[in-house]
Amino acid sequence: LLNWMDSRSNSTGDNLGNILVEMGALPPSALADGLVHQSLPDQLLASLNADDLRLLLRISALIQHLNKGPWLLASIMQLLNRLLDCETSSLMLAGPDTDETLVSLPTAPGAAGKEERRVPMDKGLAGWVFRNGKPALAPNMLEGKNGGENHRHDLTISPRSLLAVPLFINGACLGVLEATNKNSGLFTRQDLQKLTILANMLAGTLGAIMSQESPLTTTPPAPSNR
Repeated sequence: LLNWMDSRSNSTGDNLGNILVEMGALPPSALADGLVHQSLPDQLLASLNADDLRLLLRISALIQHLNKGPWLLASIMQLLNRLLDCETSSLMLAGPDTDETLVSLPTAPGAAGKEERRVPMDKGLAGWVFRNGKPALAPNMLEGKNGGENHRHDLTISPRSLLAVPLFINGACLGVLEATNKNSGLFTRQDLQKLTILANMLAGTLGAIMSQESPLTTTPPAPSNR
């Protein structure tokens, strides 16, 4: 921990912010404020209501415990659906053949043990987001030439509107977080910002998990008899 706290001994690939702090041109508090504003813009923060903030806090708490097992993903995605008021959401990571497919993880309730679905990387909104490393909003897909069929990777759902944001892990885009079908109305830019915040929160923990040597627990803990 002491070595980590020594910024000089821990400096691997310094960014501009670190350089400015080391030069004394920027106080650490200003850099910290900038990082907060980048992740949570003032305009978005002002638009969040009490329910939104409670959901974000609950999601953040669960993400911090994600290393206890992937079974927590179902609860996180359920809260994400509530936050965005959407029908469903998906977490997709690049498969071993990263030039071919994204692997859509089974995160729905009761999906433990089910096989993941593979999404062609050259098709759909998720594929575009992954290839370009940029978020995308398709608020009304029914107006398109083929409706939402080109973006359909869950055969049980017909997409009417979609949000998708890249998942950056250790500086590389390794996946996509996608939300499908706003329950009331259409997705907005505010929804896109919320999903981006969640993707950033999730990416940090997933990156830490992926760097661990020990495998994740795949089943939830047994209930206590106490």
